[in-house]
Amino acid sequence: MQAAAPFRLHWTANEWSAVQDIPSTPTALGIEYVDVPIAHLQAAPIRFTFFWPVTDRWEGHDFQVDVRGIA
Repeated sequence: MQAAAPFRLHWTANEWSAVQDIPSTPTALGIEYVDVPIAHLQAAPIRFTFFWPVTDRWEGHDFQVDVRGIA
């Protein structure tokens, strides 16, 4: 995930049974990013939202990325 401002990625790989929060990392290009580690046999979608610490606000909705295995 990437954005133009610092953020914290609030995400799950198991339908919100467990969550992780990862702060973004800045780059020299002015982009903030987070790499999401995906398990080898991941089948559930990755769900996430953003927290924007500079403005102290949540994005307000969730996003989803479907994960498919490679045959």
